[in-house]
Amino acid sequence: FVREGREAEAIVTETSEQALRYAIETGRRLPLHALASGKALLAALPDAELDRYFAEAKLERFTPSTVTGEARLRKELAQLRKTGFAIADEEWSPGTNAIGRVVKMGGEVIGALSVAIPKVRWDDELVARAKDLLQRTAGLLEAG
Repeated sequence: FVREGREAEAIVTETSEQALRYAIETGRRLPLHALASGKALLAALPDAELDRYFAEAKLERFTPSTVTGEARLRKELAQLRKTGFAIADEEWSPGTNAIGRVVKMGGEVIGALSVAIPKVRWDDELVARAKDLLQRTAGLLEAG
């Protein structure tokens, strides 16, 4: 995903071979606040730019779980800045969770990666595997 204003645009999508899977089509733009990759991109913004985002963006609700309160989203972003990983818990699509992480090149954020996982398969072991995969993939991109 890359940031386009107040949205994240999917530039590459890879789907799993599982029967139950989820993917966002390449080229589709979605609100930053409702996606793990979008939250990762938000957390990477300088404070002044993040303040501008909150002043301008409408934090729409897409599911009952979508975070729409500025205070709560800021709290999540502060935690994300510490851990490096964003979580979206059924915030864009019911039944789908996601984990996201930014990718930097030369110290600059160039985009974000995410893994979507059906809620029925979401557990600590799979989350740890997804985080490891995101960390290794981002590391490869950042190295070269």
